Amino acid sequence: MKIKKGILMGLAAAVAAGVLAGCAESEPLSSGAGGASSLGGGSSLSSELESSMVSSALESSAVSSEVSSASSAASSEASSAASSRPQSSAPSSSAASSRPASSSSQPAASSSTPASSAPPASAGPSAQAVRSAIAAAYGSGYLPNTQIPQEILNANFPVDASLVDEVYGEMPAISANPDMLIVIKAAPGKGAQVQQAMQKNRDMYVETAMVYPKDWAKLQASTVVRNGDYVAFLMLGAVDESMDSASEEEQQAYAQAQVQKGVNAFYAATN
Repeated sequence: MKIKKGILMGLAAAVAAGVLAGCAESEPLSSGAGGASSLGGGSSLSSELESSMVSSALESSAVSSEVSSASSAASSEASSAASSRPQSSAPSSSAASSRPASSSSQPAASSSTPASSAPPASAGPSAQAVRSAIAAAYGSGYLPNTQIPQEILNANFPVDASLVDEVYGEMPAISANPDMLIVIKAAPGKGAQVQQAMQKNRDMYVETAMVYPKDWAKLQASTVVRNGDYVAFLMLGAVDESMDSASEEEQQAYAQAQVQKGVNAFYAATN
């Protein structure tokens, strides 16, 4: 009876909604200039959307009433069936005590399983430690002061990541000086491959970089060096304003001497 009552209520609500919708459709829209509807095409879409929403809501209400009534009836039947069943008696304490106790003589799990060990770290100083040794060789003449973001390194000095354990790059925060240092600690046995990639990157960089005339000699003196599995790109040197008026040969000699300071420090730090 409750289910039928819910269905009848839903049908009555649906009929009422249909009557209201019919009334709404029969009312003429007010017209603007030229006899056109003042609401335009948008009012038709809006009316259809509202009617659809009302219908959906009424259908949901009817279904919900049916489900709720059916659920109540099922719950009542289940409750009556449960109350009519005889309660089972609990086992006597004597029966419980007669059960044999579980044996505690089982051998404990062996604790001799070896723990997994992490792969050993590569020997030798870190890339940043090598950078610090090179910077110390220049003192106040070391101009890079900002770590190079990885995306910039990847764009200008790409190296296969599987060949690299660590990389640390640094350059000045402002572009007044072209100085740059990149130190790579290659994966074991991959130093030669990293050097080959970095030499190619260096040559491309020198061909395409835009520097002030005073820094041309420093750019040309830049170099890639390797010691075992350590590789470095160096374009370093203290600024000497007297070189601005020096000959091209003097500028090149000065730039070579300056970068050699870093090369010597690199070998000392990685030996």
